[in-house]
Amino acid sequence: MLPLLIWSCAPMDQPTIIPQTGSTLVSPAAGSSLVLLETAKGDSITFQVTAPDFGVPGAVEITYKLEMAKGGTNFAKVVNLATTKTPIIKVKTEDLNNKALAEGLEPGEAGAVDIRVTTSINRSLSDLVGAASNLNVTPYLATVVLPSLRVPGDYQGWNPGNNSTIIYSA
Repeated sequence: MLPLLIWSCAPMDQPTIIPQTGSTLVSPAAGSSLVLLETAKGDSITFQVTAPDFGVPGAVEITYKLEMAKGGTNFAKVVNLATTKTPIIKVKTEDLNNKALAEGLEPGEAGAVDIRVTTSINRSLSDLVGAASNLNVTPYLATVVLPSLRVPGDYQGWNPGNNSTIIYSA
């Protein structure tokens, strides 16, 4: 029993810790303001991020995921803005506007959002979550046009050709 006890008290080698660094937002700079315009809804906003360091040698395929959350929520609800294979991430103005409105930002008023980048590689390592950057986003009022509902046939005066018999969504 004594040899077993002595062997169990020998110092153990600790595993090597591989330093890893997540991606961070370079542009637009933290604290800057984005005013979204309806006239530019088809345009893209470019986000540039740094490359992550997973601490592994050799070529790896990196996937960048740009994420947003309402400011001050500590990413309790994560909204994916875009996913790409390059550190230059483009997001359509209309998409950013709709997602900002869905998170409760008021149209025409600057609201705080937090942006971060989550990266993954084509190896069995955990995703790296980069540091969050705060931006002020001013969304525009977006009108959602819902489809019209029509009743087929001529039941109780309904007529598909008559626009006054359309059932509207509210």
